[in-house]
Amino acid sequence: MKPGRSAGWLTGIVVFASMTALTGAVLVSRTAAGADDEIAGGQFALSLAVRVVPLALASGLLVAGISASRQGCRAAGIAAILSFVAIGLWMAGQPSRSPRAPGEDPIEYGFELLATFATTGTTVALAAAVVAWWIARHALGRDGAERVLALETTDLPRAQSEWGAAMRAELASIDDPGLRGRFARSAAMAALRRGTGPRPVVLAALAGVGAGVVVFCAARISFDRPRDRGIVSEPIMGVVVLILVASVITGTLMGRSFRAGLETAVLAWLFSYVCTLAVEIPQAHAWYQESGILLLDGEGAANNGVDALGAALQPVTHSAYILLSLSLLVIAVLAAAFGAVVLRVARQHGRLRPAET
Repeated sequence: MKPGRSAGWLTGIVVFASMTALTGAVLVSRTAAGADDEIAGGQFALSLAVRVVPLALASGLLVAGISASRQGCRAAGIAAILSFVAIGLWMAGQPSRSPRAPGEDPIEYGFELLATFATTGTTVALAAAVVAWWIARHALGRDGAERVLALETTDLPRAQSEWGAAMRAELASIDDPGLRGRFARSAAMAALRRGTGPRPVVLAALAGVGAGVVVFCAARISFDRPRDRGIVSEPIMGVVVLILVASVITGTLMGRSFRAGLETAVLAWLFSYVCTLAVEIPQAHAWYQESGILLLDGEGAANNGVDALGAALQPVTHSAYILLSLSLLVIAVLAAAFGAVVLRVARQHGRLRPAET
């Protein structure tokens, strides 16, 4: 078995085993604390189906792809470690914001924190590792200027690849460090504007409009449920993730490169964020005016010391919204990586010609 494939299998097995153990520990602690066995068992099965299996598969696929080429593995490893450290530091400040309830089992509380760290940290680490690996493989050159230009002109469409080669050749003929830096920055900005064509923008715009429509529907549906209000917990919000993932994978496959997918991911996330804010802010204001409640969780605004302006701006300022938006960006990057893995497998089996770059 090839080293890359072995590393992928091993990573997938380790992730699955560790997540399953943590989920089981939470189940045992909840049952010991008096939770209903049937409900706890259902939560355990749902957690395995929704989080553990996809995360283990994604980990195995992406690690196999990265380890198949040694170039960039160090950068990927460093990025993954830094991601875990960042998530750990972020969670270290969370107990002060979400303290353990007086009647909550401390063992269960600790296991849930650990499971959250493992799941969130692994997801963010995968996204960071993929981006770092891709940058390290393409940002090649004798100095910073050459590396930046090489990165920005990689995987361009065929119509623009000749222009990119000409820019790299012209940079190679310049010896003055200051002039090299200015030329590289100028050419890199031009390459960034050219991108992989209009397709990522079109897909991102469609994703943004779709996300806005879903959020509007979720807000109105949740408002009509007096006993269970709160847009974040509304199940229909999961459609936003599906729209984002579909647009990114489509952009990756149609553009036939990870760069195309990454451009689609960033633009789709940005368009979705702007469009959802354009819906959430007016809806948050309407919820406050009509019932004096907050869009986030349906709690009373007065009880939380929030006025009309604060309620309307919650989608911009509240940590839950910010965390949700950043999570969508991570998911979008992983969707681009998944699309790139599909492209690689298709090329290896001769079902897809290399991109014309």
